[in-house]
Amino acid sequence: MEHVQPQTQVLSDKQREAFARLIADAKRQAQAKAEDDSDLKDRIEKELAPQIAKERGALALVKKIRSLKRKLEASEEALSKIGFTCDEDSIDTAYDAPKGFDKAVETAVTAARKERDAEFQKFERAILRVWTVDTVAEAREIVEGLL
Repeated sequence: MEHVQPQTQVLSDKQREAFARLIADAKRQAQAKAEDDSDLKDRIEKELAPQIAKERGALALVKKIRSLKRKLEASEEALSKIGFTCDEDSIDTAYDAPKGFDKAVETAVTAARKERDAEFQKFERAILRVWTVDTVAEAREIVEGLL
């Protein structure tokens, strides 16, 4: 049996263009599947962060922070169950405030309203007094007492 060597065929320009198009299409498909720079950077950071954190001794702090966050979440949930929320600056009632809270608020609002209205009554009485006095000095004295 004779060994037949394949004939070497010369590559034409048209064939070169076809092969180049195939390669260019393959490149576009690879680029479409590849991560963009931002995703690539994010992935590398996520992969390296634990290693670098360990090297710098940050793992103990990470563990502590995670533990504190779990405790914070549990405390916030417990606070919510009794009808309150809070942030760094204030305490508020949750949607389902505890029984009696609405009554306490209403009582306090009523008292504050009475105090505010009493303050306004001073002005009303002063106006009436200005109409009853006889001299400018007496009227001035009433006005100065309010200002």
